[in-house]
Amino acid sequence: MDAWEHNDRKIRSIRELSDGAGIPLGMTECHFSIPGNHRNDVLRTWAAGVSYARILNNHQRHGDVLKIATAADFCGTRCNVNAILLGTHPDRVFLMPVALVMRQFRQHLGTHSLQLGPIPAGIDAVASRTENQVFVNLVNTRFDESLAIDLNIHQGKINSGRGVVIAESPTTEISSLNCLEVMQTRDVSWPSDGRLTLPPASVTSLRLDVSIDAKV
Repeated sequence: MDAWEHNDRKIRSIRELSDGAGIPLGMTECHFSIPGNHRNDVLRTWAAGVSYARILNNHQRHGDVLKIATAADFCGTRCNVNAILLGTHPDRVFLMPVALVMRQFRQHLGTHSLQLGPIPAGIDAVASRTENQVFVNLVNTRFDESLAIDLNIHQGKINSGRGVVIAESPTTEISSLNCLEVMQTRDVSWPSDGRLTLPPASVTSLRLDVSIDAKV
């Protein structure tokens, strides 16, 4: 859960070196490399998916200068730093945990960043906006505890919302044998009281229809 801090230090160091130059940044090879036989089976676990979600949230926080960044290689049959794994079952090519999170976040991303108020301990969150839609990506970093968060809009109100969540045991590993059952995306209903409960080890993405007084 702390891997994003290493990622953040790298980005900040380059930002300082290029400060004032007006140069957009790109990042490659931004995936785990775990010592061993390079199969890195731990990257099949949902724990890795949650950790990658924190890293992608950090990328968004630096989105004013970081314009493109990889989080995985594309596809292959063996190396688990791939986004897509071509398994032994001919009909079950599947997305790795990192790719599941990448896809979810890509569908919940606005054009302008939003500043967040206080966030409860254990929750990693970012928000963005496109016109009257606000997108929020939330990570519950606690593996054994549900956490609740209250969502509201400064100088505006939330009219309705919908979203998706992936919640799984951190030790669950995905493979061609179980890819149709584990790490499945579920719909999230927007609570009428604005208080959302995040399951343990979950990655939640919301699309909120809002009325905002202040203009971007």
